[in-house]
Amino acid sequence: MRRFFFLILFIATQAQAQQAEQLIFNETIHDFGTIDENGGNAEVEFTFTNNSGRPINIVSVAPSCGCTTPGWTKETIEQGKKGFVKASFNPRGRPGYFNKTLTVNTNLNGSPVILQIKGTVTNTEMENDVSRLTASNGSLKMRTREINFGKVFINRPSATQEMLLYNAGDKSIRIDSVLAPNYLKIDLPDSVGVKQRVPMKVSYNAMLRNQYGFTADKIVLVTNDTETPRKTFPVFATVEEYFLPVASEDADKVPVLSIQTGSIDFGNFKMGSIVQKSIKLRNTGKKELLIRYIQPNCSCVTVNTDKQKARPGDEIKITISWKSEGKHGSQNKAITIYSTDPVNPVQRVALTASID
Repeated sequence: MRRFFFLILFIATQAQAQQAEQLIFNETIHDFGTIDENGGNAEVEFTFTNNSGRPINIVSVAPSCGCTTPGWTKETIEQGKKGFVKASFNPRGRPGYFNKTLTVNTNLNGSPVILQIKGTVTNTEMENDVSRLTASNGSLKMRTREINFGKVFINRPSATQEMLLYNAGDKSIRIDSVLAPNYLKIDLPDSVGVKQRVPMKVSYNAMLRNQYGFTADKIVLVTNDTETPRKTFPVFATVEEYFLPVASEDADKVPVLSIQTGSIDFGNFKMGSIVQKSIKLRNTGKKELLIRYIQPNCSCVTVNTDKQKARPGDEIKITISWKSEGKHGSQNKAITIYSTDPVNPVQRVALTASID
């Protein structure tokens, strides 16, 4: 299955490369470098030449984040003529390293073109105010000990966050080793001098993580800091699948996940017992639907399905088991369903119960 996934990814990459040759961009990756959080939007214009042999139109440009506002040539671009795609990035409230993408969809055959913007947002006023670094890990201080990526995509480039580390101690801190899973790449200096600030860049490769839903990991820095030699930093992310926007004329050609109900009441039951409820998922679309993953938000809830795929019109039965051990009173839980419905790929079902 994994080999098949990488084969599909390779084919998609080749298709994108072919289209990129039809649209010759001046650049596809723009590095803003360091920008001021209070300096207003950072803007760039990607220009390209139509080398496809026929007139083309840009249908849409989809940014990977609401912090990026796109713009593009709305008129038909004749063969040999130039067009543009603009990106305006709002750095307000987004300190640290950023890496965002724009998906350019045209009326050419093949995959879309992916443009990328990146850089580092700084706030000189805040960075110079050590009192704002209220979290500590031994002699190191930072804004927060946690690194939260928010939403990352299993079929997109790695996401990157940056944490500023400040040595508040009276001795230089040496970084002897970094312990982290292979899907987390950490870039930081070998040491942090006294009263020195250094950035720790962390990249999250969701494809290597290969796990949908909320994930929790950790990074451990092994140092010579006598106060806390091993410094642990929790890393959180929610892994989803990215889908291109569905054009109105294609809305009836995609899989559609329809859930029998958005909430299930398990009623009253005694502590220590296990109660089961079942609901049906239906594919009301026109293409095969695949359930990628179903994640409960509590270890007391487990989910089983009778199958993972549903052809148009077919149903999938899911059975939810709630084990009440150690729980009592009014309870509220949920399951999150990740599917290949491109319009609503993530849907939730609320679970309620009263446990005696």
